[in-house]
Amino acid sequence: MQYIQLVEFPKYEINQEGQIRNIKTQRILKPCDNGQQIQDYQFVKLNGRKQYIHRLVCKAFLEEDCNLPCVDHKNHIKTDNRLENLRYISVADNLKNRKFKNYIYVDQLPQDSQQFGISNYDQYYYSKSQNQIYYQNDQLIQQLRSKNNIVKVRGKDKDYELIELE
Repeated sequence: MQYIQLVEFPKYEINQEGQIRNIKTQRILKPCDNGQQIQDYQFVKLNGRKQYIHRLVCKAFLEEDCNLPCVDHKNHIKTDNRLENLRYISVADNLKNRKFKNYIYVDQLPQDSQQFGISNYDQYYYSKSQNQIYYQNDQLIQQLRSKNNIVKVRGKDKDYELIELE
């Protein structure tokens, strides 16, 4: 496997599989994750700073395009940092390409929906019959998905709070 030197970190080199090694010791660095059950983007610490492996692979092997600032995992597996699985895409395409969205769009609110919170221009509604929270901004209505009957909603100060459903 061929390694090339990282421009921003000249003590290290990287290959197309996403393995990073110290040039002096030839030791391959072990990728870190967020330490939780959820599979998140892998990173390594270089010069004391967290660097995402998928971004390092793209910088090393693909020509950077300022119009395409995001790095996408084609197969949606965040730990698959092989060059053949990565590509640069736009922010808009990255948002469309999300594997899991926290909501689904609906045409109208249920009859028994009651407004329970306003955050600037956003409005939240709760339907007891559906045991669901809905979010409305302008003409769009989204049914927020819950995880273990808990829904994350934006508060008045742009902070999020967790609401437990019955």
